[in-house]
Amino acid sequence: MQSQTRHHLAVAAALAVLLALTWTVYSQSLPGFFKLDDYDNLAAMRDGVMVFAVCRLMFQSRWPNSIANWAALAVAAFWMLHPLNVSTAAYVVQRMTQLAAIFVLAGTLLHLWLRQLPGPADIRRLLLLTASLGLFTALAAFSKESGILLPVFLLVIEFTVLAGSHQSTRLLRLWRWVCLALPTLALLGYLAYLPRWVGSYANRDFTLWERLATQPVVLVDYLGKIFSTEIYGVGVFQDDFPIYSGLLSVDVIVCTAMILVAVGLGLSQRLRYPMLSLGIL
Repeated sequence: MQSQTRHHLAVAAALAVLLALTWTVYSQSLPGFFKLDDYDNLAAMRDGVMVFAVCRLMFQSRWPNSIANWAALAVAAFWMLHPLNVSTAAYVVQRMTQLAAIFVLAGTLLHLWLRQLPGPADIRRLLLLTASLGLFTALAAFSKESGILLPVFLLVIEFTVLAGSHQSTRLLRLWRWVCLALPTLALLGYLAYLPRWVGSYANRDFTLWERLATQPVVLVDYLGKIFSTEIYGVGVFQDDFPIYSGLLSVDVIVCTAMILVAVGLGLSQRLRYPMLSLGIL
């Protein structure tokens, strides 16, 4: 009992130090066009605490508390202190991104908490899960369009971290299909409605096909900046990024192959390595 108390105190102290370090880092931001200073520190700290709470619940479903707490703290530190997040915290135009993120994190946190309550998932709990999903998806989507992805994120969590849970009943599996899988399929169908998207590119400097060809290269470049923490040239404007006009470019082929291999690995290893699959998917 005493060792458990000491562990919780150590994690709490480490989290407090991390918050103080985050405040120090973001308090050095300089004023300029499109920027605010007063809100940056609190926003970064708030989101970091939410990330810690979400990761802690996910990790506790698979690992002992002693490992889950420190792993969640490491993820929160990576989130709060990564240089790539500076633009989201510093620029005024990214306030809608922050607002959508807090609703997505809050919806994920409540979903995980409800899912990990003792006992099988009954009608009452499924109604609470449905209400939580609907409320936070609406709030996140009205904040920014990307907030509509909350059901997709929860489907991935159910498909990986919570797969094979002892609470998995026929009713819960039906709820997953109706409330998570079907909205995901509907979203994919909406995105696949090509005539609408082709028309929206009439006044742009690139076509839909050029964007689809360039997107794998952008994604791999973005992942490289995440893992290397090299963010030189990252900002609000990315107009100088090269546009690829076909799928036969070496860069497009290599990046597309890397993404397909990673997705295949995530799908095939979701039960054996659920955390790895969650990170990939």
